[in-house]
Parts: sequence; structure tokens; C-alpha cells
Amino acid sequence: MASYIPQGSSRTVQVLSSSQVVEVERIEAVTVPHGVGFWRYVPLAAFNAEGSDPWLEPLAAAIEQRLDSGLADDAQMIEDTDAFGLVQDFVDFAVSVEPGPGKVGPFTAMVRVPVLLLTADTSVVGSQVATLFEDALTALHAVAD
Repeated sequence: MASYIPQGSSRTVQVLSSSQVVEVERIEAVTVPHGVGFWRYVPLAAFNAEGSDPWLEPLAAAIEQRLDSGLADDAQMIEDTDAFGLVQDFVDFAVSVEPGPGKVGPFTAMVRVPVLLLTADTSVVGSQVATLFEDALTALHAVAD
């Protein structure tokens, strides 16, 4: 069963550098069951050849996996600029820990994960995504406990 519901698509261009743009299809969907809205920019030739599933399913599954596991409480997809001023897609995951005795909480933090890292093969990128979550939870426990 798919972990997303398609919401539509539209043709646009994506700026790759100061001198390069590519025609893309922006495909949008909502994860199931958590209802997180997300999108992917797919090169038009790849979209026409493969459709949307090879691009949507890995991201939807990655988002849902972190929410289902209890690692994150919520998620939201955003666009932000990278160090070069180019637009990049991220998923912001809300993580929290309960307070220790005598403290008021919960304590929360946002873990920002680049979409390309979130959907990358872990045999290539290793545990970089897990490290982002571990660092945030360690910092939260330092103040919550």
C-alpha cells in the first residue's frame, strides 16, 4: 500500500546554478496516515518516463517511518535557501522529551533534514540522518533531565 495520496502536479523550472535551469514537474502529495504535505521536483524527462511513484514513495515512507517510530512528533516540508542562495527542500521534524522531576515541559526542538539526504541510500550516506536526531535529543535531555 502506498504511504501517500497524490495531490496533483504542475510544470515549472528548477534553478540548479547561476547558469543552469531544468524543466521539472512539481508533484505534490500527502503522507498516510499522518497527513504531512510534501512535494518533489522531478526532471520532466524522468517524470514522463517513470511517473511520480519512484519519487514520492521513498520520501513519504521516510517521513512516515520517523513519525511511526515515535522519533518525531510532527513533520512539515519547507523550502529554504542553501549556502549558495539556491532553493533547497527540507523536512522539519518536531522532536520532544518529557521533563524531569520539578521541570515544566515537554521540551521540543526542530530537526531540519534535507530531502536529498532523507531519501538517500544509507549505504552511501551512512547514519547522517540518525545523527541529526540523536544530537537534537541529546541537547533536549541536557535541559529536560
